[in-house]
Amino acid sequence: MEKKQAREMGAFEEFVMVQGKLENVGKNREVNNRGGYGYSYTDLGELLDRVRPALREHHFAVVWELSELHGRFVIVCRVVWKDGTCVAQSACPILGIHEQGGGRLNPMQEVGSAITYARRYTLLNCLCVACEDDDAQSLSPSPAMKSQTPVLMENDNGY
Repeated sequence: MEKKQAREMGAFEEFVMVQGKLENVGKNREVNNRGGYGYSYTDLGELLDRVRPALREHHFAVVWELSELHGRFVIVCRVVWKDGTCVAQSACPILGIHEQGGGRLNPMQEVGSAITYARRYTLLNCLCVACEDDDAQSLSPSPAMKSQTPVLMENDNGY
């Protein structure tokens, strides 16, 4: 038991160093829809490019899993150290998918967009990195809305 605790302590000490190297991210992509509605967001690829060097330097990997919880699909993100110790995890439900279409995208594009959205926000949550919430602006100019994080859920497997 003491060996496991020492390993976990080492992993968390390394993770603290990673977090000290990470900076908050800004929005780098814009979407302008018909009807004048537009929004900005942080691209997942850009986010990964910014965080991977610090993660790699301290021997961490990010892994995502598509899982099911209470009849809903969720994306689970984990930050794992070289020995397998999970130092952070977050889950986000896959919402807004229309099986029959009817949205602005075909059903498979909607699934892909929802998964990418969940991956982006679970990673931000795991790393304690902030960016402006791209959806809250359309709902309300309230600063409290801009700082929302994804819904965190827990199941019997610990995530």
